[in-house]
Amino acid sequence: EQRRKEEEAERKRKEAEEEEERRRKEEEDVEQKRKEEKEEAERRRKQEEEEERRKKEEEELEQRRKEEAERKRKDEEEEQRRKEEEAEQKRKQEQEEAERKQKEEEERKRKEEEEAEQRRKEEEAERKRKEAEEEEERRRKEEEDVEQKRKEEKEEAERRRKQEEEEERRKKEEEELEQRRKEEAERKRKDEEEEQRRKEEEAEQKRKQEQEEAERKQKEEEERKRKEEEEAEQRRKEE
Repeated sequence: EQRRKEEEAERKRKEAEEEEERRRKEEEDVEQKRKEEKEEAERRRKQEEEEERRKKEEEELEQRRKEEAERKRKDEEEEQRRKEEEAEQKRKQEQEEAERKQKEEEERKRKEEEEAEQRRKEEEAERKRKEAEEEEERRRKEEEDVEQKRKEEKEEAERRRKQEEEEERRKKEEEELEQRRKEEAERKRKDEEEEQRRKEEEAEQKRKQEQEEAERKQKEEEERKRKEEEEAEQRRKEE
């Protein structure tokens, strides 16, 4: 009877140790699984962040290239238009100068023929008149040169103003784009942190529930065995 009791006690002790070892291994498996899921989630998050960053950099680079090409095209068109206007202005001036000279030459020849005799008498008066005409022509040409220079300066100033406005607009657009990119990145980071926190809380809650369920089952099993032993002992005594 003493040996039976000792063997029964030894059997219960071994069963308790085996149950404890099984419970400990289950907890280690749960913890290992949670750790692996957390590491996988972190790896996916970093991969998605890197992909999003690369995509945004490519889009920004493409946008800057398009804007630079558009600006260069507009500058080239403006420069071409200015050159064409200058060439047209120069052509008109040369044509007007040629027509003026032709008219003056025709007028001079007509006067020479009509006033050949009179010119001999009035050479001094003719000389003074010509000097006055030359002075008037010089003054008119100087006025035309001044007016042409003023016009060119005005056109250059207008071109610089447009170029500065375009540069300011492009700079402002780049700043706004950068601001939107930063705000979007901050929002995404917060969303990902919130999602990660929620997943971790859910995993921890699940682990606790599983642990509590395992402990409950273990207690029920121990209680069942205890009752079976008591009933067996009672039957033995009765027998």
